[in-house]
Amino acid sequence: MLKLYEGKRISVYKICDPDPRTNSNEVTYRNTIMLGDLRCKFDFMLGDIWIFDLQLVTIGHVLRINLSLFQKFINIIQDGIGFKMYEVHVINAPAVGQSIFNLLKQFVKPKIFERFMFHENIEELHKYIPKAYLPKDYGGEEPSLDEFREMYNKELRKDSTRDYLIACCEQVSNEKLRPGGDYNEEYLVGTFKKLEVD
Repeated sequence: MLKLYEGKRISVYKICDPDPRTNSNEVTYRNTIMLGDLRCKFDFMLGDIWIFDLQLVTIGHVLRINLSLFQKFINIIQDGIGFKMYEVHVINAPAVGQSIFNLLKQFVKPKIFERFMFHENIEELHKYIPKAYLPKDYGGEEPSLDEFREMYNKELRKDSTRDYLIACCEQVSNEKLRPGGDYNEEYLVGTFKKLEVD
């Protein structure tokens, strides 16, 4: 198991291919939620610290974001999984990075968005998170991102993990028991008439 930093789990998100056609946002959302489900069952921590490495992100990646699906994903992360988000660090942000975060600001709660920190370089990140808790890719002592991906894939292939994730997918709420009337998904989705991106 990877080390916790002050009781918090560090997660790194990095796009590894500059070609946006090879990246599927839907798969990223699904894998993040599956990992959250696994952590609810098997991990013990106070909350999360996320690191976004945007080095290979292009405007093509941004244009492939389905806004309706993205909003649902953000709602699940903020309100559904139940982990406290302590910090979000952004490194290697390209020129398009500001547009990405102007878009993100439309969906993320202001309290969480205030926890975003932008770093010019990895050395600046080390001021907030000691090297001992970072992957080798960022000058740390933890397994590299490739090694962690292999550990993650190995865990997902176990029968017990698969059975647990299938059971999670089969859980549904009884909307007739919800106070305040019927659940209206359209209310959550919105129309994006006031979406602002600089």
